[in-house]
Parts: sequence; structure tokens; C-alpha cells
Amino acid sequence: MKRLLKVGLGLFAFSLFPILSWLVLAVTLGEPEIANVFSLTYPIQFIWILLKSIFATGANIKGIKEKNENAVLSSMTLGIFVGAVVFGLIVVFIEPYINFMSMDVAFYKNFAIYSVLQLFVQLVFSFVLEKLYFEEKDKLASIHSMIFNSLNFAVLILTSIITKNQIIIISVTLVVISLYTVGLLIWQYKKFKMDFNILTNFKYESMSICSKIFMFITYFFGLSNAFSVGAEYIVAINFVALITDTQWDVQDAISTVAKVDIAKDKYNFKQSLINSVFFTLILISSSVILFFALYQVYNAVFVIAFIMLGIQIVDFLFDSVRLNLYSFLQLKFSTMINTIIAVSVNAIRMCLSVSLATPYCTDIGQIVSSIIWVSSCVIITCIFFKLNKDGSLQRRKKIKDKEIAKLLKMANDF
Repeated sequence: MKRLLKVGLGLFAFSLFPILSWLVLAVTLGEPEIANVFSLTYPIQFIWILLKSIFATGANIKGIKEKNENAVLSSMTLGIFVGAVVFGLIVVFIEPYINFMSMDVAFYKNFAIYSVLQLFVQLVFSFVLEKLYFEEKDKLASIHSMIFNSLNFAVLILTSIITKNQIIIISVTLVVISLYTVGLLIWQYKKFKMDFNILTNFKYESMSICSKIFMFITYFFGLSNAFSVGAEYIVAINFVALITDTQWDVQDAISTVAKVDIAKDKYNFKQSLINSVFFTLILISSSVILFFALYQVYNAVFVIAFIMLGIQIVDFLFDSVRLNLYSFLQLKFSTMINTIIAVSVNAIRMCLSVSLATPYCTDIGQIVSSIIWVSSCVIITCIFFKLNKDGSLQRRKKIKDKEIAKLLKMANDF
């Protein structure tokens, strides 16, 4: 439980401070609409997570399982280059992007560029953070996360108080957080040989990677579908997202801790699940408290917002189970089957979110996909593994390799 809280603290800072930055920046500049940049660039965050999964999480798992010290630093180096190209292209085409999102280019362009470049710096920083987590230096990683995000917030807001010049505000903030990140990189780098295999990295994180691709499409098109219904639903959707977005990011600590333990063969499913449920209940409690404290401030219609929050709460609980099982099955069973399940449920979620003519389209897609995903993971685990008295999961002896091969062939044919 202590490790979950340590990792969660680092993820908490990574999620909360960007939200606060936009809200406070809107006040210091006297431009309330500036806060909309967070929503404007929200889909791009899934590109950030996608690159992190490939070049950080997958690489660190490979480094541990294959005892390959060069894998992590090699992937980090390649990831920095790829990230620079990807986010650089987004900056180049930022005007068409803003137009596609039906927002004012002249008003949002400067801070949209800042948001994209900030995501790139955060990507590089996350490479170092993930390396520290897999080295079980959780406390050190959380400290650096708090410093980085506090520094980002403080410099951005203080500069905006001193001057209203957007270019100066953006430049000073990016330079400061970039210098801090470069310092961390220099600290982590040592002599190594270039040795990377993207396919191997993808194998260890294939389900997460596929999920993030679908999530990008879901939010890119799904929110526009939901927003078209009416202003009261837009307010409710934004309000519920505001009070649950950080909690969703923090809950990823469950999979981070699980993957580290599984990779090092010291995973205890029973204890991990108990810790995950308690951890999730803490997150749910914080969302409920924020809901009743702030729903009138944001003029959210109580019934609409409460229904949306209720769906989020149920999904939080489903995820406390799913994050454990999918991490275990990904590393100990079959990446192919896991990926097929991930692709299928996310495709269902995407289709429902984009096609349903209801303001609850994204919520319905979310809960339906979660039910299918958790059910699939539970069924596969029960068939192929048994829970020992000590809380560990062990492959059933009656399940022969031929039967597993048959299942893999069916999955491949599918």
C-alpha cells in the first residue's frame, strides 16, 4: 500500500498541476477562456502516453526480464528523437488542429503551442521517472515529480503576474523546465551501447499502446458528439472531468506497481487487489467530496452530473480489478490475446461514444467496455490459473501447452 501511495503521489503531481496551471493562468491574465487550452490539447495527451508506453514502460520491462542494461537508455534516446519529431509536427500544423477543434486560432495559438511543447518536455521527464520506478526508487521519483511540476506551475504563474506578454511567459517557463529535465537526463545517462527492439517493447505494452490509440480517437471525435446536445451537458461533462481526471491518472499507479512486481517475480495478486481497492476508494472519496463542494460553483445540473459521476465511480472499481489482471496476463500469459481483448473493447467504446445520439454516449461506451474487459480478464485467469493460499497466481497443471497453443491460434485467426 505504501508503494501505491508513493507512486500515486508522483502521478498526482503530474496530473493536478497542469489543471491548476490553466485555471490560475486564466485569472492572472484576465482571460477566462485560456483555461480551455487544457481541453483543446487533451487528445494529444494520449499520444504522449502512447510514446511513454513504447519507449519507457516497455523498455524497462524488457531491461528487467532480459537483463539488458542497454535496453532502457537506448529506448530513451530513440524516444526523445521520435517525440521531438511527433510534437514538432503538431506544432507545425497547430493552426489546422485548432480549426478542426472549432476554436479561435488567433486567441489560442500561442498557448496551444506552449501546451504541445510542454507535453514533449514532460515526455522526456517521464522517461527518467519510469526508469526510477522500475529501479524501485519510488520516493526519489515522487520527489522529482513534485519539484518538476511545482517549478512548472510557479514559473508560469509568477511570470504571468510580472508580464502579460505571452511569448515571454511561454519562453521562460519552457526554458526552466527544460533545464531541469536535461539535468535529470545527464544524471541518469551513463556509457551504453545502442540496443533497442521496438517490437519487443511493443509486445510488453501492446495492450496499453492499442488502448491509447483508441482513446485518442474516442476523445477526438466522441466529445464533439456529446457537446452537440446542449450547454447543460457540456457544463456537466467538463465538471465531472475536472473532479475525476486527476484520480484516473493517479489510479495508473496500480498497474505501475503491479508490472514492476510481476517483472521481478514477486507479485501477490490477493494483496495487490486488496491494496488496489483501498487505494481506489480513497480516489473515489476525493471525487465525491469535490462533487458536493463544487457542483453549485460550476452551475452543473445535479442529476445530470451525478449520473455521470456514478458511472465514473463504478468504472473506478472495475479498473481496480482490471489493472491488476491485465498487467498479469500481459506479462505471464499472452500478449496477443490481451491485445485482441484491448482492441475489441476499445473499438466498442469508440463506436458507442461516436455513434450514440445521447449526451451520455462517452459514459455508456466507457462502462460497457469496462464490463466486457474485466469479465474477459477474470474468465481467462480462472481458466488458466489458480489462486494459491499465499495469494499468488499459478498456472493450472491440467491446462496443457497444446490447449494454450490452440487458443493462441484461434486468437491469431480472429
